[in-house]
Order: sequence, then C-alpha cells, then structure tokens
Amino acid sequence: MDDPRLRGVVVPHPFDLDEFRLNLARQRGRPLYLHDLPAEATALTATGGIWLPTAMDDHIFIPCDLVDVARDRVTLRHIGHMVYEHRTVVADGFDLLLAHGLTAYDYSAEQIAEAEAFAAHILAVANS
Repeated sequence: MDDPRLRGVVVPHPFDLDEFRLNLARQRGRPLYLHDLPAEATALTATGGIWLPTAMDDHIFIPCDLVDVARDRVTLRHIGHMVYEHRTVVADGFDLLLAHGLTAYDYSAEQIAEAEAFAAHILAVANS
C-alpha cells in the first residue's frame, strides 16, 4: 500500500494497539483516545464503533465486547477513517452525537473499503 498518508506510520512488532495509537497521535500532533462503547450503545452503530473528531483531539469508541484481533481490526478500521479524513454529514463532535445518535455516521462504500484496506495493511505489516 503506497500511500503518502501512511509514510512514517510506525507499526510496532509485536503489534500493540496502544503503542500504535500513541505513535500515530504523536505523528499527527493530535491526541487519540480509545473508549469502550457500552453494549447497549453498540446496537446503535452501523459500523461496530465510531470515530469522533473534535477541534483538539480524536476519540474512537469500540464495542466493549470485542477482544484481541477483532478489537484491533475494528479499531484500526476507524483509525483508517481518521487517517483518510472520511467526513460524513455528522462528523463534528459529541454534541452532534448526542443530538443525532450514533447512527448518524454513514460512510460511503468507497470509504469503508479504504478504511478496511488500511486495517488489513497495518495488521499485515505487524505480522510480517
């Protein structure tokens, strides 16, 4: 995957999601926080999680019942949306999340494919 947005992205060996997150946050100059999405809210998301950018930082909410590789893959997919700056109609913070609900994030098929490719690429690099 030869993409200028991925140049300089450090993938730790062995893969550690928190270390990857911190490296990426330093590289981008924006804090990136991961949060557990409560089970009752998981059913409201169309994508099994959500990325919420704010003016100062980024937040990714992941279903609390995901573990190990499944959690890494879903988290990386949302990091992919963030890296590729996939904005949707309602992608501007917590107030809109509360006003419109988690289902307001509706990525195009192309955006989803790009984010999935990002996740697959990072995991492939981590396992090489």
